[in-house]
Amino acid sequence: MESARKRMKKAHNNYLPNEIIAQILASLPVKSILRFKCVSKQWGSTIIDQHFIDQHLSNQRKKEPQILFASYTANRSSWIDLGSKRVIITNSSNNYGDFKAVLKHDLRKTTIRNLLSDQYTRLYSCDGVCCLYGKETILLCNPNTIEFRCFSVYGEGERTDYYHIVGIGRDAVTQEFKILRLFDWKLEGEGPPNEYEILTLGPEAEISWRKLNGIYNMLRVQRPIYTNGALYWLDIGLGVAKFIRFFVLDAGNSEIKAEAIVERYEILKALVNAVAKQRGIDVLLNDESKRETPAVVSFGEKQRFMGSAGAASATMHPKSTILQVKKLIGRKFSEPDLEKELKLFPFETFEGPDGGILIRLQYMGEAHVFTPVQILGMLLSHLKQIAEKSLEMSVSDCVIGIPSYFTDGQRRAYLDAAMIAGLNPLRLLHDCTATALGYGIYKTDLSDSGPIYTVFVDIGHCDTQVCIASFETGQMKIISHAFDSRLGGRDFDEVLFNHFASQFREQYNIDVYSNIKASIRLRASCEKLKKVLSANAEAQLNIECLMDEKDVRGFIKREEFENLSSGLLERISVPCHKALADSGLTLDKINSVELVGSGSRIPAITRILASIFNREPSRTINASECVARGCALQCAMLSPIFRVREYEVQDSFPFSIGFASDKGSICTLSNGVLFPKGHPFPSVKILTLHRTNTFHMEAFYANPNELPSGLSPHINTFTIGPIPSHTNMAKVRVRVKLNLHGIVILDSAALLMEDHMDDSETSNDPHLTSEEVEDKCDRMSSAENHAETGNHAQTESPLPSGGGAARKGRFVKRLEIPISESISGGMKRAELAKAEEKERWLVQQDLKMEQTKEKKNALESYVYEMRDKILNTYRSFANVSEREEISRKLQQTEDWLYEDGMDESESVYVDKLDDLRELVDPIEKRYKDEEARAQATRDLLKCIADYRMAAGSLSSIKKDAVNDECNKAERWLQEKSQQQDSLPKDVDPMVWSSDIKRKAEALEATCKYMIRSNSSPPRRDDMNDSDQSKSDSMQVD
Repeated sequence: MESARKRMKKAHNNYLPNEIIAQILASLPVKSILRFKCVSKQWGSTIIDQHFIDQHLSNQRKKEPQILFASYTANRSSWIDLGSKRVIITNSSNNYGDFKAVLKHDLRKTTIRNLLSDQYTRLYSCDGVCCLYGKETILLCNPNTIEFRCFSVYGEGERTDYYHIVGIGRDAVTQEFKILRLFDWKLEGEGPPNEYEILTLGPEAEISWRKLNGIYNMLRVQRPIYTNGALYWLDIGLGVAKFIRFFVLDAGNSEIKAEAIVERYEILKALVNAVAKQRGIDVLLNDESKRETPAVVSFGEKQRFMGSAGAASATMHPKSTILQVKKLIGRKFSEPDLEKELKLFPFETFEGPDGGILIRLQYMGEAHVFTPVQILGMLLSHLKQIAEKSLEMSVSDCVIGIPSYFTDGQRRAYLDAAMIAGLNPLRLLHDCTATALGYGIYKTDLSDSGPIYTVFVDIGHCDTQVCIASFETGQMKIISHAFDSRLGGRDFDEVLFNHFASQFREQYNIDVYSNIKASIRLRASCEKLKKVLSANAEAQLNIECLMDEKDVRGFIKREEFENLSSGLLERISVPCHKALADSGLTLDKINSVELVGSGSRIPAITRILASIFNREPSRTINASECVARGCALQCAMLSPIFRVREYEVQDSFPFSIGFASDKGSICTLSNGVLFPKGHPFPSVKILTLHRTNTFHMEAFYANPNELPSGLSPHINTFTIGPIPSHTNMAKVRVRVKLNLHGIVILDSAALLMEDHMDDSETSNDPHLTSEEVEDKCDRMSSAENHAETGNHAQTESPLPSGGGAARKGRFVKRLEIPISESISGGMKRAELAKAEEKERWLVQQDLKMEQTKEKKNALESYVYEMRDKILNTYRSFANVSEREEISRKLQQTEDWLYEDGMDESESVYVDKLDDLRELVDPIEKRYKDEEARAQATRDLLKCIADYRMAAGSLSSIKKDAVNDECNKAERWLQEKSQQQDSLPKDVDPMVWSSDIKRKAEALEATCKYMIRSNSSPPRRDDMNDSDQSKSDSMQVD
């Protein structure tokens, strides 16, 4: 029987592996873990294992914050898990290390107060370990292992100079905790500079402080931020307010690096906030608490309405509402395909002097003309304001998503719009590339066997884009891009719009096309109807008073909708087949298909994609937010503030770009283009030409068929020169760059002069082949190209061995040649400055109108609030004449608000409100002071009672003096109270609550002085009671 029990016990113990036990325990709160620690030695050893501690800490971070501390004494420790509630650690006695936990407010609303102790005055935390320091000791506590460690702060030599712990961090490699402290040697500006020492804590490490090299002036009050293995803090104690140092302590190599930054303090503060908020990607809510903001700008009579407010204002100001600006940006008015687009817009457009598009509308009673770039700048400025309001910090760096089919001019227009909005775009990122980045960087099922290929189909509001990407561990690569710039969700809306417009013409005898407001309302209803049909087989359309005071109704089935949209559905397959053909992949190589975009919810589209790729499309990523999230990730990767894991993003350019000079095309490849279609970018090409004087170069799209129809293949023209006089053909080296935005620029041009020119190096041919371009590039240019383009350095090659022998000992001198650029349709510097100034004026006008609305609403609210209070709450505190006067004035103000005061300036509303307050404030003051006076009376009586009791232990002389002061105060209070009780409430009181408070303060000061002057020198804690209530607050990072 006994042996059977042993077998059962053994089988029970081996039932769960250690890994499963650790996984279960790691998901529990601290309180439960401490209970399970005593179950067995096996469980106890698992809980104190460092790997388990790290796993448990990681799990707890994903949940609501779990607070760790309850109480600790020298003989006993206990812990309480308070979930998402907050804990304050206070000193309950004069003995160090005796703390008491006090439950306070919610963790997300308040901050932890400082220790009310002379021994430990501040608390730091890092990865769950708390560090409290005092004058002589430092206390470390680990809630996971229930370990406490108390050691002396004195190092070698028993130094007693004042020190200050400035932070605790953790080495990500060795998992050792390190404490940094500052020795403040300065006394009133004298003495040597501050010094730093670091203490390393590990399982086997000895307690020893090590001095850090370097001298840094850092304010002791600056609390560092620990993140990703480093401490970050600011130094603003250099005497110059704008000159600030940003310090970083790497916990691994224990070195402090200081970087000088000349900026405003608010920007530096935002920098630190950004470091502290590295917790992933958040989608910000707009003013309407929505996650999506429509790209609409509507101009009212005196104010702009943007985003959701602009969409709501479209029906009221149809001719002053601009939408779908992406279809107009960087385009020419004469483009054939643009004529159809402009007919759909309710606003007025005309051709500008440069052939671009201009928009005319009414604003502030005047006609204003804007370019699409300015309108886009307004939208970006609006998004910037949303971000700054939500993050409470200034925003400048950004990454903007653009369609892959955008031309050079459209990309430059986006950069101009960002500049107008005060933004600094780090990159223009293709929409599908952003989607692929947000998808691939979190993908964990990758293997070393080879890349995984995924197709991304983005059916947006006005276009369809397809790309194929390959994913490997730590990198992604875009293989091909394809698009249909005139196929999107709005085209399916237009199918429904035309269907019901024809139906209503026959059924209700109304022509919706002739009424702008009716067209806007019907299009909005059709968009909602399309969404209903995505989940239902049929849907109804009901619009009240659509036109001519007629209510209309309609009905349609999904099958009928798909038949009407058959032409559009057939076009879905075109970019899909093209992307697959350009990638060179077969269908069996495709691992998955991801469908995104606001127009992707139509069931017929899913069926078409399934038939093309022989697999059901997936929807594992957010269809509406995937581009924004990918752009945010790319911005974090490009920003020096954030530390993002290494992940390489290699995009491909969707067009072929060629170059030509005065003497014809420059052919560097067999197909005659400089940057072929699908070429990775950013990338650099270096050309070597032979010229004698100033020459021109033109960048163009080598294959116009790749562009959206109707677009000009011309990009821009460069003028290179003048070239210094040269007897023979001058060798000119030109550096052409396809930059991070997908824009072609001529980066530099240089004249190469050699001491000994070999005849074999000189050629009468003005252009070089691809092999010549590569062989003629010297080692300097090759190294430069490699350093700038990274993995794209294959555009250049080092010198072959034969060429190196021929050039041995030869000196090459480089002389820079000026370059001027002529951009087709771009904004000039003066035009940009003017547009920025106008945007600032518009922003100020919007702000002025918002402030005016706030003052008007405040006046209206005050009228309704005081009307109720003067008849109820304040009734007994105002006499009849006051009530009648206030009621009459309130009624006059209300009538004025809805008649002559509908549209007044801010100052008028402020003056009206001040007039009302002047009448009501005395009555309101009487009402509030009655309650405050009662409380002040109770406080004074309590003060009198307390000091009478305290005087009992004094000598008779001092006791009589204290009692005499208390009696005087009591008689004064009785006299004033009797006088006040005889007065009615509708007159000003005889004694105010402030008078009673001053009397109590005077009594307290007098009695406290008498009591203390009679005893021995008081303890530090008793010198000033008010100081105790203002003790330093404990803060936990």
